[in-house]
Amino acid sequence: MQAKTIQCRNNLRQIGTAMMLYAASNDGRLPATRRPAGTWMWDMSVDVSKQLINNGAVKQIFFCPFELDRQEFDGYAGLWTYSPDYRVTGYFYMYKRPVSSLPALVLPKFYKARMTDSVSNNEDNELASDVTLSVGSNFTSIMGGYNLPHGTSHLDSNNNPIGGNVLFMDGHCEWRPFNDMKIRTGTFNPQHWF
Repeated sequence: MQAKTIQCRNNLRQIGTAMMLYAASNDGRLPATRRPAGTWMWDMSVDVSKQLINNGAVKQIFFCPFELDRQEFDGYAGLWTYSPDYRVTGYFYMYKRPVSSLPALVLPKFYKARMTDSVSNNEDNELASDVTLSVGSNFTSIMGGYNLPHGTSHLDSNNNPIGGNVLFMDGHCEWRPFNDMKIRTGTFNPQHWF
């Protein structure tokens, strides 16, 4: 379990590196999309994924090793190719999207900012995080548009969430216990925690 947690943290760091490399060539701005691209926080527009891949990311790092159902190893088409407009990944992302994509999402204050803006405290702003999903008290069998249920990435032996890794805008990644997480999507279901 510890090895997977470390791999998960490394995945997020690599995603952060790709975002920073992108920003370095784009006036400090994070990747963004103007087109609707899914309604869950792990939905990443195809154009943003291509921007990150062009800056060193590889497909495998977009999935937490605890949640293999979102990868193409289960005999299904896989969620990486779920839609022509967006990919379903294994992490939540706080990059800029159309308001209609996430109607109730409480976005971090920097989402319209550049990474170089002095008003942004990069060490305090979340950039990406592990998936913690719920509908009521259900964290493990959440249905969406896919034919398999989704769940929370890091669970204890009783299928209760224990927390997740969080990537910050300055590139560091730290573990956040579930007790310190908040629902970030209001009454929208499933609820997204980080």
